[in-house]
Amino acid sequence: MDKKMNFITEVHELTEYLKQQNIKFEAELNDYQILLNYMEGHDYRLASHKEGNLYQVDIAEEEPQTESCSMDDVIDIVCEWNYELLRYTAEQLEQSTDKEEADRLGIKLSSLRSEEERLDKLFEQTKYPKELDELAIVIADGFLQRLDVVGIDQAVEELGQNIKSYAARGGGGR
Repeated sequence: MDKKMNFITEVHELTEYLKQQNIKFEAELNDYQILLNYMEGHDYRLASHKEGNLYQVDIAEEEPQTESCSMDDVIDIVCEWNYELLRYTAEQLEQSTDKEEADRLGIKLSSLRSEEERLDKLFEQTKYPKELDELAIVIADGFLQRLDVVGIDQAVEELGQNIKSYAARGGGGR
């Protein structure tokens, strides 16, 4: 890692970085702590360069790997991690036969859902909802144009294929 980079591991460091970069989110300190906790839990740290760039640092590697990112990217990946944990925990709870384990998983699931609500509010402030709205308009317009040409059955089939193709290319943020 570049020696000019500073890890951001505390909420006050993150809020100071956001203030210096004039990045505004309507959020509470607990929301920023959630972001930092997920980063740490997945063996990542945020780091800033003295020029103001933000990086995601993979500290699990022998030689830490850095990748440039934005706060929008950080929020997006944390939302994905939360979703994955929600799904995994719900599956575990469903398969659990031990009452004590089920109780523990139920508490964990409740906590993850609470975090999900907070993260969703952050996500709504990123660039991704606007991009998804714009994509939805393009898809709807294309669908309506094809509907006039090929009929509803063919237009619906093409729409499904296009959505699958877009998702396979990694589109769509969350």
